[in-house]
Amino acid sequence: MKKKKKQISPVQKQLLSTFFSGFYLTHKDIISIGEKIGVELPYKKRMMILQDLFIEAEKMGKKREILMEFIKLIDSNIEIFKGFLANYPNASQIVSTWIRKANSTKALLQREMAGNPYE
Repeated sequence: MKKKKKQISPVQKQLLSTFFSGFYLTHKDIISIGEKIGVELPYKKRMMILQDLFIEAEKMGKKREILMEFIKLIDSNIEIFKGFLANYPNASQIVSTWIRKANSTKALLQREMAGNPYE
C-alpha cells in the first residue's frame, strides 16, 4: 500500500514562498519555533518540517502558539526591512514590497488564528 502524500495547506505555501510572503523562512526558523512548543524536528526539506510542525502543533493543541511565533518572526523581519529603508533609500521600492507582502502574510496568519481564512 502506498503512503498517502501529505497535503500542504495554503498557509504553509504562503510561508514557504518568498515571492508571496516577502521573506525567506529558513530551516532554523521552523526548527526554533518547533522547539518553543516542545517539538523536535529533524533537518530535512523545509516543506516537510513545516508540515510536521503544523501536524504536531495540531495534535498538541498548540497551533495558535506556532502561528503567534510566526507572527513574531514576521514582525522581526519587518523591523529589519524598515532598517533597510532607512539605510538604503534607493532600494525603497523593493523593500516596501517586502514589507507589504510580509504584512499580508501576517494578516493571513491572524485570520488563520481566528478561523479558516479560506472558508
